[in-house]
Amino acid sequence: MAKRAREEAWAVAVDTIDELRAIYNRPVSNKPALDARGLDRTAEAVATKTANFCALFAGSARVRDVLTLNPVLGDMSALRQRYQLTFRESGPTLRMEVHMRAVFTPADAPRAPAEVEALVLDLEMHSHLVTMGAAGPRPPREQPLYALYALAGGRVANVWLSPAPAPTGFAGSAALPALQARDSGALWSAIMRQAESALGCRARVVTGTC
Repeated sequence: MAKRAREEAWAVAVDTIDELRAIYNRPVSNKPALDARGLDRTAEAVATKTANFCALFAGSARVRDVLTLNPVLGDMSALRQRYQLTFRESGPTLRMEVHMRAVFTPADAPRAPAEVEALVLDLEMHSHLVTMGAAGPRPPREQPLYALYALAGGRVANVWLSPAPAPTGFAGSAALPALQARDSGALWSAIMRQAESALGCRARVVTGTC
């Protein structure tokens, strides 16, 4: 990939993921709010937030565990249901911050035509996150995650996740060596394997602005 095309792919990928985070952080209430017509404005706000969030995903997007490749969210219906529930139950204090970012672009010409132009890896810290358990909503919690997003045509084509340790105070490029050394490099190897498979060639890795 030529330098200019690589930089354009990098910019589009970063902009898309930043927009995804901005929507995720948009506050909505978790308490019913009926208007004069008896309609629940909270439900409407949650539905709008969910629709805007899911619009940044390709229709075939899947969420998988990066180490095992087991499905976390097997299709867009599951993804939409999960995030609608999260937005509804977590309320206005739900927030996601990025503590580290790396961007993957092709280092060579792809071995075969590849739809994915770039991937973004974020170390995310989710706070005041509420998800469902067997007995109903779990208490709000903090959840650090590594999230690898594959971008195609300005939308998220696939996501791979892995639990992350609590933030250590490192941020930006300083946090990357800790990830590369974690579990004797197994997690970083799995991330590189998925990135290079999606790109169809060796990946160039750069750290980006969160």
